[in-house]
Amino acid sequence: MRGTGADRGRLRDVAGSASALGAIIPGAQVLDIPGRDHMRAVGDKVYKTGVLDFPPGLGFV
Repeated sequence: MRGTGADRGRLRDVAGSASALGAIIPGAQVLDIPGRDHMRAVGDKVYKTGVLDFPPGLGFV
């Protein structure tokens, strides 16, 4: 079984609710990134820490 990660910059709501998406995907983990829009979320320290903390072997490579 593979895991699913959803991240979202909370500053701007372009893609909709990551929490709502995570709620319908079994085993999903949601990472909200405060103070960032969708373009700057990936470079944020919260994002990088979240990726490293994601369970090994579950999809982030």
